[in-house]
Amino acid sequence: MGPLRILGKPELEAALDALCALDPAMARLRAVAGEPPLRSLDPGLAGLIWLVNSQMISVTAARAIHGRIEAALGALDHAQLSQAPDELFRAAGVSRGKLRTIRALCAAVDGGLDIAGLAPR
Repeated sequence: MGPLRILGKPELEAALDALCALDPAMARLRAVAGEPPLRSLDPGLAGLIWLVNSQMISVTAARAIHGRIEAALGALDHAQLSQAPDELFRAAGVSRGKLRTIRALCAAVDGGLDIAGLAPR
C-alpha cells in the first residue's frame, strides 16, 4: 500500500483498516477506543497560521491565542496579517518565534508562494 492521503472519513477508515490488518493489537485498540476524530484545517493562510500557533502548546492554549488573533483582526487573511502590528500578536499570546514564522509566511506570499497550491488535491 502506497502513501494514503486522508482527506475524509472514507480515507480515514481505509487507513485504519490497513493498519489493523497489519497489527492485531491495533485492531483490538480500535475496537476499544473507537474511531479517532477526523481533523481538518482551513486550506488557506489561516490554516497555516493555526499550525504555527498550535505547535508545542496545548490545544486549549492554541485555540485561545488563535481566537484572540481572529477577534482582533476579523479575518486571518494575508492583508490583515501583514498589516497587523507585532504588538497585536504579542498581546494575543504569540511567541516571538511564532511571530517571526507568521511574518515569514506573509513575506513568502508577497514573494509568490501559492497558498492555494498547498491544499490537498
